[in-house]
Amino acid sequence: MMKKKEWIKCGVAAFLCLMATGCSKESGLSGDEEFTENFRTFVMGGKAIDTHQTWSTVVSVPVKIIVDFGNTADYTVYIFQTPPLYDTKALYIGMAKVKSGTSKTIYVTKPANTGLFYAACYDSDGHAVCRPFPISTTDTELTFTGKIPDTTTNIIPIGGNRWSITEKERPNLTHYITGTLPEVTDVMDQANGEAMHMRLSSDYTGFIPNLALYEGQSLYVTSQWTLSMNQQISNGNVLIIGDGGEVVIPKDYKLTTKSLGSNSKSGAIYVLPGGKISGEGSVEFTDNESEYHYNGGTIMVNNLLLSGGLLYNIGTIGNPIITTTSITSSIDANGQNGNLINRGYTYLTQFNGNNLAIQNGGYLKVNGPLQLSSSSLMDDGSYTECDALTLNGSSNGDKVLYMGNAAYLNCLGDVSINNFGVWGPTGDNYQSNAIFKISGCSYCTTTDGQPGTYMLDHVELITPQKFPTVFDNGAMNIWDSSIKGIGTGKLQTSFSGFYNLYMLYHWFNGYEGRILNTENYQWTTDNNDKNNFEWNKELAPHASGVESLRQTCLYSTSPSYTYTGIARFRKESVTTPSNNCVYYAFETLEDKTKDYDFNDLVLRVNTPIDNGDNTYTSTVQIMCVGNTIKTNVLYNNEVFGNEIHATIGTAVTTPINVTDVPRVFRKFGTITFNAADNRIDQLPFSIQTEDTNGKVTLLKPDVRSGEAPLFIVINGDVRSRWFWPIEGTNIGIAYPQFSNWGANMQSNVDWYDSTNAAVNRTVVWE
Repeated sequence: MMKKKEWIKCGVAAFLCLMATGCSKESGLSGDEEFTENFRTFVMGGKAIDTHQTWSTVVSVPVKIIVDFGNTADYTVYIFQTPPLYDTKALYIGMAKVKSGTSKTIYVTKPANTGLFYAACYDSDGHAVCRPFPISTTDTELTFTGKIPDTTTNIIPIGGNRWSITEKERPNLTHYITGTLPEVTDVMDQANGEAMHMRLSSDYTGFIPNLALYEGQSLYVTSQWTLSMNQQISNGNVLIIGDGGEVVIPKDYKLTTKSLGSNSKSGAIYVLPGGKISGEGSVEFTDNESEYHYNGGTIMVNNLLLSGGLLYNIGTIGNPIITTTSITSSIDANGQNGNLINRGYTYLTQFNGNNLAIQNGGYLKVNGPLQLSSSSLMDDGSYTECDALTLNGSSNGDKVLYMGNAAYLNCLGDVSINNFGVWGPTGDNYQSNAIFKISGCSYCTTTDGQPGTYMLDHVELITPQKFPTVFDNGAMNIWDSSIKGIGTGKLQTSFSGFYNLYMLYHWFNGYEGRILNTENYQWTTDNNDKNNFEWNKELAPHASGVESLRQTCLYSTSPSYTYTGIARFRKESVTTPSNNCVYYAFETLEDKTKDYDFNDLVLRVNTPIDNGDNTYTSTVQIMCVGNTIKTNVLYNNEVFGNEIHATIGTAVTTPINVTDVPRVFRKFGTITFNAADNRIDQLPFSIQTEDTNGKVTLLKPDVRSGEAPLFIVINGDVRSRWFWPIEGTNIGIAYPQFSNWGANMQSNVDWYDSTNAAVNRTVVWE
């Protein structure tokens, strides 16, 4: 930054400007040492200046951006200080237009106090997928990969994967439903032990004892059977409900396959296409000799009980318009857990169970809470919906929800996560990302280093555009101990939105031990030019069990994936973000009395915009003019824009915006960069002033350690603001932590934040 001065007589056209941070000193010149000494006394409080001090709160860091979504579409990538997921006004500090299948390197203006950043990759419709990532001063790569489902997605299940549901054939029931079958009403009084395959071809109301008391019985229903009491299908007997057949279970009655005792066997129920079980009562499926029960028709009862039994559904369970059906899963006396394999359509009011697991390869909708306590499967192209979701796992990481290609889990309310992993598709059969949509997070915990407790592998996590966290209260830097910008640190669970934040930091993508461990961060000094806080990738991460190559899941700012017709994966457009900026605050040495308020001229340089032709453009604005003499800005040895007073619209002798902001900020000009050099924290600005006596002063940059600055570079806050000192207030009074930072640039790195400003000592504006 500027550190010295040089007097040049009026008319001398020598605008020699060097690229660096200070001002050159000619031998025999006076005043420079006095300027620095007074700065140490009045601003620094007698502290020595850090010899590494560059008087900049930012550093330009190269970031290589790689985009590969398996197509050739154009994408725009933005890099933020705050998560765009729940900060809808997030401003970017870097942006690039990248074609899928290619890469591009840009410079990002990295604040020294921030180690964790956020990137969003927007498609042409304005839909964005996002991810957190750490920035190092060298070799930082940001990768967006995977395949996002869209309206053309047509997923055919591929078996043999960790998320695949095993197809089950309908049992061979030929000997139960063909041939000459007696009417059940004609053989009610048969003797014990006589095997009998029966049929019901006319409506009947009543109890059928044969199916409960005797062995070797089967009943093929092709008409309506209404229960008059609880009905057992036990002793290995079989109930088949064929096309046109219906079993009606009135309220308080139960149809069950449960055995009658320890010496009895359970039965089996098979509902064929066109068959139906209905009513306000209950149907109970228990473990049976035939391995599973089967529904290819319709089951619409109030209560469906899976008491150790497995129900394989390729038909319909529940009413698709207004369902009254609930499922309760329980463990039987043999330790067998009840389970549903759904390849059809299931509509429920609730799905409960102490050790519940699901296998969904079709459409499953729960108009209530869903709690999973065992590993579950959601096959390719499946859809699961619930009002609220509880994932109740264990710290050893053995509870995982495996989701397939374009599998869609839509939680309309909050998710509660206790050491439960969610893994998307991977490997040779990977076709597109899975979708996991939630409204918020009510609880979250994971076990560091256990992959089974994280969300991993090609899952797109979708949340509402308004996803409340502590950031809603204006917080930007969340810290652990004295290190800011890392994790949730000292935040308490009682803070509003805490678990929303915790879920993304700790559960999402296995980042807990990788980029939130404070031991993985350190201060670095590279040729006195890149002194900043960075992620040290050489340190071993705690989460050693989480493979970085598998961490390809993303979160999304688009909340509107639907499941209707071809619009199943419709994406709602989001607002294109705006850019952040850096400020150049100048002290121009207008007279011998130096106030060190650094408001003689304040420029705002916006983050460059990628023009798409290997050039980038930044807009420069004039924010404040404290000088009362003619002043011009030079850029690359040439006059930049017009005289500053004329630009902002005031007389040369009149300062503006030095005590409040009566005058709007004015555009000063634009700067165009080539792709190789778009660092806005190291711009070659010089200041030329001319006093009333015609004396011209040229202030030009040069690096000199341990000397006072003539300008300071400050990054804008999360709202693109910085409040400069009011006229006559030295910056050390306006910002009491400034002197600590000047003496040790690794301390008080957010001295410039408005929350650290002295009351009534800065120009506050919105």
